[in-house]
Amino acid sequence: NFISFGSDAFKAHADYRRMMLDIYQTSLSSEQLGENDRINGCKIAESLLLNLRGHIDDILAPIINSTAENIDKAQTGALRLHMVEVLINAVLYAPAHTLQLLESRAPGGASAFLQRWFGLIAGEKDRLPRVHDKKLSIAALCALMELEPSQAPDGLQGIVAAALRVFRGLPAALARRKAA
Repeated sequence: NFISFGSDAFKAHADYRRMMLDIYQTSLSSEQLGENDRINGCKIAESLLLNLRGHIDDILAPIINSTAENIDKAQTGALRLHMVEVLINAVLYAPAHTLQLLESRAPGGASAFLQRWFGLIAGEKDRLPRVHDKKLSIAALCALMELEPSQAPDGLQGIVAAALRVFRGLPAALARRKAA
């Protein structure tokens, strides 16, 4: 809520953005914190990416690096999903730059992330069931489709199929949300 309702203050003060980055990184790396703390840290990163478009270029790389560094250490599927969503948000925020950062961390890093994401979409079980998951994926997939071919890594071949699957699953997610 602080980030969404106080976005003007966060846009104006780099130190506020750095404090949120520190909270996120600490939530992922501290052995004294548990899974719920890590998930809440992911929600902070997601809120930064969604609410401060164009104003967090200074902390985008550390968000992506911290997430990519810790995603395989996640002990539960719920935490891994939240971390994947941080990266999906980063793709929506700056698609070419995010893919470049993932690739620079490790050769094939961008493709590995895309395979993980598309695997969540394309599996038999819907692993991105919430309306938010689907809308976020649709927006990020559209951002990827706008990339120049020279900016696209290997692994984007499944983008159209992934987008269609998410679009098809959106009405059911809306119905589930309405019923709840």
